[in-house]
Amino acid sequence: MKHIVQNIRTLVKNERFIFIVMMLSVFVSAWVMTFSYGLYHNYSEMLAQETDKSTYVDPMVADGMTLTRGDFVRYLNELSPKTLDATENIVVSASFPAVDNNGYDSKEHMTSRFAIRSGSFVPSPYIVQLWNDNNMIASGRYISDSEEANGEKVVMTEQGYVKQSCPSLYIDDETVLVNGEEYKIVGTHTSSDFIVPFLSMPEDTELPGYISIGFTNPITRKQYDELVNTAERVLPGVLVFPEQGFTDEQSIFIYNNMLVVSVLIAVLTIVNFAFLYSFILQRRARTLAIMRICGCTKGRAWGICMGECCLICIPTFLIGVLTYIPLLHGVLGDMFEFIEEAYSLVVYGLLFAIFAAVLLTVMGILLSRQIHMEIAEGRKGGAA
Repeated sequence: MKHIVQNIRTLVKNERFIFIVMMLSVFVSAWVMTFSYGLYHNYSEMLAQETDKSTYVDPMVADGMTLTRGDFVRYLNELSPKTLDATENIVVSASFPAVDNNGYDSKEHMTSRFAIRSGSFVPSPYIVQLWNDNNMIASGRYISDSEEANGEKVVMTEQGYVKQSCPSLYIDDETVLVNGEEYKIVGTHTSSDFIVPFLSMPEDTELPGYISIGFTNPITRKQYDELVNTAERVLPGVLVFPEQGFTDEQSIFIYNNMLVVSVLIAVLTIVNFAFLYSFILQRRARTLAIMRICGCTKGRAWGICMGECCLICIPTFLIGVLTYIPLLHGVLGDMFEFIEEAYSLVVYGLLFAIFAAVLLTVMGILLSRQIHMEIAEGRKGGAA
């Protein structure tokens, strides 16, 4: 340690300018590495939180594929609770055979409008409020939370029209046939279709090509990606999602490459330090040769030089990080929304470990080669 400290004192005294440049290179390396990580994290979060203006995404069933009620429930059960709790109106319809008042075959439609809260199916909060505010419930009431959650055979019927066009569906004023099953009428409405709890549909009910998933707030990229990726995992090739208005892939590529460039700058800064130190070793060639003659092994000489580099670099790197932190809270936190949450003691420790690993690797290789060369040159110069 005494030789290491003495070498640093001599370096500061005789090569002050080079010493300052070496420290600045390490200081800048600390800033660039720390900032580049925060910048990458900030952009990743921006992508995850990025929103499309729309609150709805409307997947289609792919041509030649079928989607049943059971398939769709299985898909919904694989989505995260956080995403499901953010929904406010999932709309699914299906048709079933009927006979009109002229005796011809026809089709009627049953529709479910629901959301999912804490794993339970509930009537769509949006639709319930909309219908109440606009007096769209003509008589009776809307489907209850328990009826939706349990898939009970209850229905809201369209006021007047269906009863007139397909009277054979009505057993009496309180019961109607929906898809061949008896449903209790709990209310009538001024909209269209039979409104039923989604889970009341038979599991093998084939859903048509259109489904709508609505969220309380504009859809984030993270939510959209989860919808798409879960569909590919659970129902491969069945659902096709429309493109949303998120950041284009070219912008993502450019931003990710900016991170790579920042990391490369940090690595090159360390390499720059190594070459600056190699200049110092050239000036010490005679001293190294004398040390070797006096019994200092190459390994010990290597250890002294490596210790000197570490004693310069490690404190300087830590100072760089410590001066970066107030800048983060004072300036960068206002400029980059998610950058502050990127950092923790673990992250700082990881960045330091990366810096130390690069430093030890680069300097270890350079010192082994340089010490051997400088001792040989020193001997040629007359030290032996």
